[in-house]
Amino acid sequence: MSGLVVSAQSAIAAIPDAVDVVVVGGTVAGVRAALEAKGKGRSVFVAAPRPYLGEDRAPTYLVEKT
Repeated sequence: MSGLVVSAQSAIAAIPDAVDVVVVGGTVAGVRAALEAKGKGRSVFVAAPRPYLGEDRAPTYLVEKT
């Protein structure tokens, strides 16, 4: 599996200034936290290491590209 590796400085620079909540991690709990914040009217930025969310559950459901 290939991934995108960025420095901490460039990752921080990628976060918009107008974001209220930053969620680090695309786990089920991270997605839930993002949805809770969004449900309360906050703007949300999710930083996740994988190209899909639910990383602790979703790999078993990941479909290979052909």
